[in-house]
Amino acid sequence: MSKKNEEIKEEVENENSETNSEETTENNKVEELEQRLEQALRAYASCENDKKIMEKQKTQAIDYAVEKFVKDLYQLLIHLNLL
Repeated sequence: MSKKNEEIKEEVENENSETNSEETTENNKVEELEQRLEQALRAYASCENDKKIMEKQKTQAIDYAVEKFVKDLYQLLIHLNLL
């Protein structure tokens, strides 16, 4: 092989190496973004679940308070002979 051909071959190999390096870097960035998206989606789902749990607990607390109030009112009405 002539010296010029060797130089061209070496230059092409260097360019291929740089291209592969850039592709690897881009692939790593894509993977990192996908991981971050997954983390964000998991965090969102967790918040939604917490919201549902809190709403259920709130409803249960209200139901309990109303039930207690009605029982106390009923006892009072019985005591006052209004029933």
